Amino acid sequence: MDLIEAIQTRRSRGRMLPDLPPRHLVERVLEAGVHAANHHDTQPWRFWVLSGDARSEFGDVLAEALRNRVNETDATKMDAWANGERGKPLRSPVLIVVGVVSERDDEMTKREDLQAASAAVQNMLLAANALGLAAIWRTGDGAYDDHVKSYFNLRPSDEIAGIVYLGYPDPNMTPETRTRAFADRTQWLGPIAGA
Repeated sequence: MDLIEAIQTRRSRGRMLPDLPPRHLVERVLEAGVHAANHHDTQPWRFWVLSGDARSEFGDVLAEALRNRVNETDATKMDAWANGERGKPLRSPVLIVVGVVSERDDEMTKREDLQAASAAVQNMLLAANALGLAAIWRTGDGAYDDHVKSYFNLRPSDEIAGIVYLGYPDPNMTPETRTRAFADRTQWLGPIAGA
């Protein structure tokens, strides 16, 4: 699959088979991530690959963070919400948590580092598609929670750019077809050959 085809056919796939992709494919996805554009070459991204029981442990952390964050007096409702959080990491056989660690404290560098990590996630999604894997980029309140960040030894000032859910596509789920056009969202401000 060439690059343009990988871009045009990439779809977020929320349902995946439980089969665990081999490590070498996950490493290729990670390798694509570190080739993202990055101003000043700060390489702010950090990756945590979770599979097996590590996903359940992460689910417990998400549930605990929710309980700490939400003031809900109805125990039944709170338990249901916590169980929902606990189950999120089990939706795919592999999770890649993408953290952002800025070594400089100025706002511009922090912003650019988050943008670089987001570019890394996009590279990873494209690589997954090219490798025949399913992937979806998720965040949610847990990604911004200091308790969740601390689980990955991130500081409150660090970020989680996203969690890439990775696996094999469920053949019973047909990805949506969509048409996206740039023309109605583009202004041309100067001459370009061939116009």
